[in-house]
Amino acid sequence: MTSRFVRILGLAAPGLACLSLACLPWQSAAAAELGVYAGVSYAQVNNGVKQSDFDAAGFNILAGEGFVPDTAAVSFDNKGSGYNFVVGYRLFPWLAVEGGYMDMGKVSHRIISDGTQFDAPANANLSINAESSGITVSALGILPLSYRWEVYGRAGAVFATNRLSLFITDSLGQGSGQTSGSKTNFLAGAGVSMSLAEVYGVRLEYQRIFAVEAEQIGEGDVDFLTLGVTVQF
Repeated sequence: MTSRFVRILGLAAPGLACLSLACLPWQSAAAAELGVYAGVSYAQVNNGVKQSDFDAAGFNILAGEGFVPDTAAVSFDNKGSGYNFVVGYRLFPWLAVEGGYMDMGKVSHRIISDGTQFDAPANANLSINAESSGITVSALGILPLSYRWEVYGRAGAVFATNRLSLFITDSLGQGSGQTSGSKTNFLAGAGVSMSLAEVYGVRLEYQRIFAVEAEQIGEGDVDFLTLGVTVQF
């Protein structure tokens, strides 16, 4: 009986060894990545707010100043850069939670116009800028692919502060103003991460923040494409 058991173990050993080796990278990766980490990312930002909403707001402001445009050059820029910081905790190989701060960039709108103001020839220069940033909380569902690579999905919220500023120059002189408000926005994302030297990670991630407010003008979804690094503690 003993010799037969030994022979069976001898035949099974190569298969058991292969199975152990196949599982080892997953176990090692999971063990190395549990715990606290922090990260920073640079982002390319595309804000989906409509130019037509800014056009309407801008010309309404000029009309309130008594300005009637004859010609107007309008520029609009809803693309730019942003950044975010995160602190996270990896609870399990497949789950992490994160909190942080996100800057969602700026939307810029400008009108340069010739016309009349209170029946006298005049020109006007109006700039409107909208910015959003806020505290983020999210959960990550993670799928390890190998010792170094994993993909993940994200769901969470941004407790955003939205700021609107304007500056105007016309025949009456110069003027400026600011306003701000707050809103909670949902976010979702997906990304890929590569580990380096056990404690470092490089992330490429796409996020969408839904219905971000351009204060008192309109709202649009913000697309957030980030490249960042994380450090395990």
